[in-house]
Amino acid sequence: MPIDRGYSSEQLRFLVWSGLRTQKESRQIVLEDCFRPEDITEADATWLGEEVARIWSAKLEEEKSWPAVTDWDTLDAAFSFLWKDGIMALHQAGYEPSDGPPIVADEYCSRGAERSGLTGYCFYDWQSIERAIEGHGVWLSFGDIDGDRQKGVEIGRRVVAALEGAGLRTTWSGVINDRIRVDMRWRKRSPV
Repeated sequence: MPIDRGYSSEQLRFLVWSGLRTQKESRQIVLEDCFRPEDITEADATWLGEEVARIWSAKLEEEKSWPAVTDWDTLDAAFSFLWKDGIMALHQAGYEPSDGPPIVADEYCSRGAERSGLTGYCFYDWQSIERAIEGHGVWLSFGDIDGDRQKGVEIGRRVVAALEGAGLRTTWSGVINDRIRVDMRWRKRSPV
């Protein structure tokens, strides 16, 4: 069965525009994760290489017009502040929101658990990146490290304050079960 080139191109677009993967990694992910090796012909592999190069070049060209500090850079700076403030702030914690809590737990344990001084967390997942690339902002999940709902609301307030203090706009209902929307353009420069 031939590969679906439309689907492949869309996946490559997200991978490249995420700014999280190199050109080679993006191609490899689509080759290995999206299709069975026996379904990929030599012509498909050649097309995939050309398609990732085309998308990569278009992104690099657009990056030239970006400001020196993008919204993503501002988000990353706010995340650095949150870490210093005792809130674990993770970029791309899994594919979907439900993947985040186990990743948060593993990170918490690897940093010494209670000895780490971390009291809360926030993260976004791959699906949020895809939506952000499409122009819908980034959606942050958050909470208290011990699962206390009241303390989780306070963590949410601190996350919002850090983001807004860094210059990003947010939308949040103030309710623990609602994620925080960061109104931003996804502009993460490609790795060298």
